[in-house]
Amino acid sequence: MDVSILGRKDFSPATRVSGAMEYLSSYVYRLVFNDNYAQAISSEVSSEVVFTHNHKGMIPSVWLDRFQSFASTTNGDEVKILRLPLVRYDVLDRPLGSGLLYWGLDSSLGYLNRSEPFFYARNVGRLDFHPHLSMPISAAGWSFLPEVALRDTAYTISQTPALTGPFTTPKISHDALNRTDLEASIDIRPPALERDYGLPLWHRELRHVIEPDLNYRYVGGIGSQARNVLLFDTTDVASDVNEAGFSLTQRFYLRPTDAKPCGASDKDTNDGSGATDDTKSIAICPSAPREWATWEIAQEYFIDPNFGGALIPGRRNVFDATLDLMAPTFLTSPRNLAPITSRIRFEAIDNLRIQWDLAYDTIAGELAADNIFAGYSFGRTTLGLGHALLNAVADQVSKGVAPSTLKSQQIQPFLEIGKPSGNGFNLAVNGGYDFLQHLVQYEGAQAVYNWNCCGLTLGYRRFELGNVGSTSRDETQWLYSFTLANFGNVGDIRRANSVFRDPTLPPAY
Repeated sequence: MDVSILGRKDFSPATRVSGAMEYLSSYVYRLVFNDNYAQAISSEVSSEVVFTHNHKGMIPSVWLDRFQSFASTTNGDEVKILRLPLVRYDVLDRPLGSGLLYWGLDSSLGYLNRSEPFFYARNVGRLDFHPHLSMPISAAGWSFLPEVALRDTAYTISQTPALTGPFTTPKISHDALNRTDLEASIDIRPPALERDYGLPLWHRELRHVIEPDLNYRYVGGIGSQARNVLLFDTTDVASDVNEAGFSLTQRFYLRPTDAKPCGASDKDTNDGSGATDDTKSIAICPSAPREWATWEIAQEYFIDPNFGGALIPGRRNVFDATLDLMAPTFLTSPRNLAPITSRIRFEAIDNLRIQWDLAYDTIAGELAADNIFAGYSFGRTTLGLGHALLNAVADQVSKGVAPSTLKSQQIQPFLEIGKPSGNGFNLAVNGGYDFLQHLVQYEGAQAVYNWNCCGLTLGYRRFELGNVGSTSRDETQWLYSFTLANFGNVGDIRRANSVFRDPTLPPAY
């Protein structure tokens, strides 16, 4: 059984409670019986209820959440993380007196539990206190944002990892742990460079803007103590950091040079003799510019490749410094250079959007990740394509044996003509192909024809997800539905197994 509940209640404009809860009785059940392909291959179950009150940028909140991730179809091979409850008190950045300084605060108090095979961390108390000061400065087109912070995190329980040999499960230590660090960072944004180019043949003007960004971040005081911290969420992956980075963003704006009417009004004119003449005055407005394309390149340099002694070679080391720019969010060995990342967004044509994100690992000499999504709409038709590739180094499981590489590459095209409730003919087709398994994991098609009085729907779906526990999912479904206006419908096509995109979800692109 797989049940999901969504809800929200606003007690006032500043106070609300919201939640998304899911209960899954069996991971095998989801793989075998779930009608939605994206949900069928998902190995995570998450439930969260949040009560929040916002009073002038001071935000107390209470979180109740449960996270569950399945590693395989074997019963018990899973990770469960509970935060019941987590009480937060956050203060958004605000001026400190009448000076140039701004201050803010992140703090929390939580009762935490984590369980996985051969590892149980129960009844863990955690207190986190993180005040910070910043002083934004702007001069001559330059922007500077220096920031300093102090962080103190106390745990009632810690862990003791094995530091040599193949990967082994850490041991629970009932010794309390207090982690303190001092943080400093600066973000520098030089003046943007821009230049205009005339395109008279297309009656357009192109503006090219270059926005550089430099950053430096230092965190000290944690050292190898980071290895002994139990991991529940991003609060726990703090480590010593000494890094510098850059990003270079190029933006291309396109503006038609032909001015267009922007309004009209009837206006009486008087020549002084008392006679009036009704004339129409047309206001002329310049055409608005449009962001044609954006290209961002970024990279980080880790001056301290061992993160203050927190990194354990041959293991998956997750640090907050690797969460944003790394394609795989973990390190298995010391390194100075993070993969260089490229993000391109293209929207030069009406109703067309292309997003291309990739990370190239200069040390391994290969792509760490390559994700492309493109969508185009014309009339009643929407055509799209998604592609995802990932290469990541796995844990070293045996002494003397080189760690393997985790690889994934999938492509998911889709086509929609009309919508299931539209008059006349409507069609939806989608699928998913796995390049490593060399098979079509999912394919579906649904055709609808609606008259004024009724409608007929025919559908086809196929799953080929391989072995699932003691069985395998290799099935073909032929579906139908007949709808009678203002009465109802009969058949086996429902929202859960419809090939058409759920209209309650955000746009596909």
